[in-house]
Amino acid sequence: SDCALPIYRFSSFGAKVLVIDLDQQGNLTSGLTGEDINQYQTIQDVLEGKSKFRDVIKPIIQGIDLIPSNLRNAQNTQYMTAYGISPQDFLPVHIAEIEQDYDIVLIDCPPSLGHIIQSAYLACDRVLSILDPDSNALYGVKHSLAETRKYNQLKKKEIKFNIVLNKYDARTVFSSVMSGNLMQDPDLKDLVLDTVINTSQEYIKANELRETIFDFSRRHKAYIDIDNLARELLGWGTSKD
Repeated sequence: SDCALPIYRFSSFGAKVLVIDLDQQGNLTSGLTGEDINQYQTIQDVLEGKSKFRDVIKPIIQGIDLIPSNLRNAQNTQYMTAYGISPQDFLPVHIAEIEQDYDIVLIDCPPSLGHIIQSAYLACDRVLSILDPDSNALYGVKHSLAETRKYNQLKKKEIKFNIVLNKYDARTVFSSVMSGNLMQDPDLKDLVLDTVINTSQEYIKANELRETIFDFSRRHKAYIDIDNLARELLGWGTSKD
């Protein structure tokens, strides 16, 4: 599904992974399940007390579980505000209850503000900002960094913040300019991961075949990029081949 989330690679390394999809568009849910996302229970069902947190977890394949998302999650923040549900008392509490069952918990957040996003920040120990070559992308990254620093100060947390340069194409001026601007920004340059996710037709091919990029027989560039990203996030260092 999303090349910036090396979910399958973590699993292939032997990690037990839980993915929590909070984006109401449900692209990650659709990519992982290949099914109609509207049939699933979501975090909104947990907020409303219709389901327990564990009950909305859906097994995908061995090593990967998912809490799905659909348009119902567009109500998350409004519901939390209306019913006085504290961000600190929601995702941090529920994830703490199941964290012993998983090696890695990934939360896919929409590009928005509100209580549910605050709850995700407070529940995590690392924020990974995916930077696509877009004219407004750096603004979004800087906002995410500011939010991370705010919660670190207010809640005395130690949330790491990293940036991944995604959909990079060295043949285009815009990708080169974006990379240059990023590496010249004194507030951001030291937060950029070594791994760069380059554009590749392999992602499109994998989508069409309903496979992962690791199911192909050869070690193509997309395979190496995502493998390196997974290794770097785990602190293993990147592969050389």
